[in-house]
Amino acid sequence: MIQDMFPITEEYIEREYTIAGNHLMLTSEHTAREIEKKAKKVMGMLKRGIKFTPTQPDLMAILEKLREQETRSPLPHLTSV
Repeated sequence: MIQDMFPITEEYIEREYTIAGNHLMLTSEHTAREIEKKAKKVMGMLKRGIKFTPTQPDLMAILEKLREQETRSPLPHLTSV
């Protein structure tokens, strides 16, 4: 669910997501655009202080900390294999 999205940086990505050993790939540009559109809508709501659950973490504060962390120690660019 889009409202459950959580900010991360490359530092926290260990490997590609797989299901039964098969890489999960989003191949539809249309689907990718729809996901991005919905994610931007949710981010806008979060920026306005709208929460989806009473126990939802402060995602904007987490995102800010991740950005600060990235600025202090940027990761080297990773190349695809």
